[in-house]
Amino acid sequence: MALPSTEIIIFPSTEAFRSDLSVLDKGLGPLSNIEGLLSSHAGVQMQDPSIGYMINNFETLDNFKQLIAGPQFPEVLAGLKLAIAGPPTIHNVAFPFDITGALAKPITELAVVTATTPEAKEAVKECFEALSIATNRLGSYNSVVDKEDIFVAICGWESVEVRLCYSLPAVRFSEIFIATGTSGDVG
Repeated sequence: MALPSTEIIIFPSTEAFRSDLSVLDKGLGPLSNIEGLLSSHAGVQMQDPSIGYMINNFETLDNFKQLIAGPQFPEVLAGLKLAIAGPPTIHNVAFPFDITGALAKPITELAVVTATTPEAKEAVKECFEALSIATNRLGSYNSVVDKEDIFVAICGWESVEVRLCYSLPAVRFSEIFIATGTSGDVG
């Protein structure tokens, strides 16, 4: 079986979502009926809960494209408004390793890095590869579809303390956060 295509949504979160992550369930109802959706995970950033995230795994990138072009999309968006307070940033990534295990851990680390030079791209790849190896491939990374200068890494950890035991080569991150939240399959 091929690895899924992953949609990562980073957004300003509503007070309602910060207080109760289950408010997203209204949005997940219509989303769970989308063809090709394998799982959906959501949470808030630990350091700044005003930032939320949602990670959707689809069988293929075409499933995501069909969602946004399809008749159910307005209903899905309406349900998500209870959690999303402003314009989201969306990245589609084809991770080379399964991220399901990382999303099941109590702590999910999500890093988004923009590397504008060939040297920076290599440094980011080295850093994320070291992280992926350190987690026995429980973490994975890749560039964003159609944006080869933006990289996304996802890792799962038992605790923040365990994560802090790992040191990595210095890389300038444009955005990094460790998030907690609910995880589980939709459907």
